[in-house]
Amino acid sequence: MSDPKAWKKEHRYGQRWQVETVFSSLKRMVGEFFIYVLNV
Repeated sequence: MSDPKAWKKEHRYGQRWQVETVFSSLKRMVGEFFIYVLNV
């Protein structure tokens, strides 16, 4: 590949951190909910 920046843009390289942040937040919220439900 002659243009790495074009490849990154085409393949959305570098957005993984955004996805990881969303999943981490969801797991945190859902996990806290289930801990509450199981302890009630």
